[in-house]
Amino acid sequence: MDCSPLKKLPPELRKSIYEYILCEHEEIHLSVKESISLLKSLRPENKDGGALDCNLGITVACKEVRHESVGLFFAKNSFIVHADVMDWATSFTGCADLKAKTRMAVLILRGWLHSLGDNVRLLQSVEITLGQWDASESVEAGPQFVLEAIKHFNAAFRGIPIKPTIAVEVIWSMFWTWEGNKGSSPIKLPLPSLRLCRSAVEKAHNDAISRIALETDVGMAKYYTEELSGFHKELSALLSELESSGVARAGD
Repeated sequence: MDCSPLKKLPPELRKSIYEYILCEHEEIHLSVKESISLLKSLRPENKDGGALDCNLGITVACKEVRHESVGLFFAKNSFIVHADVMDWATSFTGCADLKAKTRMAVLILRGWLHSLGDNVRLLQSVEITLGQWDASESVEAGPQFVLEAIKHFNAAFRGIPIKPTIAVEVIWSMFWTWEGNKGSSPIKLPLPSLRLCRSAVEKAHNDAISRIALETDVGMAKYYTEELSGFHKELSALLSELESSGVARAGD
């Protein structure tokens, strides 16, 4: 970089240029592929699933530019890892199916984190989406079912300063979903803060109550409210499990 005009600029201005090039205005979505050959290459996507050009070319211009710039990419961007190990079918096929999917997804995630080297410590925001949890029926998929998946993904961040936010779409009324409505609630659990996890659950519960009141008649509202109470019970049990296992802590 000695002969480059970039070298003549003050370090603060060079940093601003790197940030302009490398910092995305939306989250960077990473898709976990169930293939051992993709261990170190989670594919970056935009929110619609299209390939995302992260402008990383500048980081290979030369060693000095890479040293100054590549860390900013990980420190200034938010990453969403689509593990999607759960769906409505997994709720019925049980823990064996979930464990197999989780094992592969965690292996790929660990490979990606390891490939970042020292830059992994610069990560500020990583969200992992688990997929859909059907809490609307008496199926095998209880809180313990979800807890095991969360524990495995959380363990992948052992030794890393940040912990992931775990996102899951909880189906609390399969009937309402079949009717073309939204009998489910997105939950984001920002580990390891038990307080923030509880706030997220209460917000999802209150939002669902408001949605029922606005979108259903009195008779169906009573039915859906009963289903919703089961959903709240399941999530409360999950939070208790997260606390007792040490994954979420009251002091954080």
